[in-house]
Amino acid sequence: MKHLPQVITFLLSFFFASSFAFALNETPQDQESNFPQYSCVCQVGDSPSSHVPFFYAGCATWLMKRECHSRTIVSINKNDFFQYLRYPHLRLGYVGHWGSSQQLIRYLDEQIVTAAESGQFKSISVDNTACYALESPSSIQNWMQKFLLRFPNISLRIRGNQLLSIGEWQTFLFQKANIQAAVSSQLSTPAYMSCKELENLRCIKTLHLGSRAKCEEKGKLVDLSCHQSGQWRR
Repeated sequence: MKHLPQVITFLLSFFFASSFAFALNETPQDQESNFPQYSCVCQVGDSPSSHVPFFYAGCATWLMKRECHSRTIVSINKNDFFQYLRYPHLRLGYVGHWGSSQQLIRYLDEQIVTAAESGQFKSISVDNTACYALESPSSIQNWMQKFLLRFPNISLRIRGNQLLSIGEWQTFLFQKANIQAAVSSQLSTPAYMSCKELENLRCIKTLHLGSRAKCEEKGKLVDLSCHQSGQWRR
C-alpha cells in the first residue's frame, strides 16, 4: 500500500497524456466499414481551472471505451464542434461539473438543437458523466417530446446521473458506482436501472448517504435510499 500514491500518480499521468493524443480536431480510422460510422466527441468542463487536467483524463478514458471512427476532445464552450465531423452518427460525452437537469436543458437547447439543425446527423447519443444531469428525468422527457416535433427523423438518446457522481473514475473501482437514468426518442418514458441491479451495488456513503434514487421494478418506479450499511435499501 505504501506505493499506492505513486501508482495513482502514474495512472493520472498516463490518462492525461492520452487525452492529448485524442485532443485533435478529428482522428479518422482508415478502414471503412458497413456498420454505422460514429464520430465520438468528449466535451470537458472549464471550471475550476485546476480540475481541467483531470477532466481531460476522464474524457480520454471515456473515448477509449467506445467504438468510434473518429475521436475528439473539445471544450464545453466550443458550440460549433460538430461542423468538423464527417460521420452521420454522433456519440457525445461530457466530463466536468454539473448542477441540475435545468442546466442540461439549457445545454441541449444551445448545442444539441444546433447540431440537429445542421442536418449532419442521423443519430445523437449524449452521455453526461457529471452530477445531477438527470436528477429530473421527467423534465428531460418533456424536452425530448418537443425536440421530436422538430426533428422526427433524428434518433436521440440522453444518459446522465440522478445523484452525485464520480464520473469516469468509477473505472478504477471495478464496480458501477454512478446511478444513472436515460431518456430516448425511441421510448415514451425515462429508463431507469433495475431495482435488482441497484440493490446489488454498494452505495458510496461519502457521496450518497441519505440520498434517494429511483429504480424500476416490473414497470413501476421504486425509491431506494443509501443506508449506513453501504447498501441501497427500500
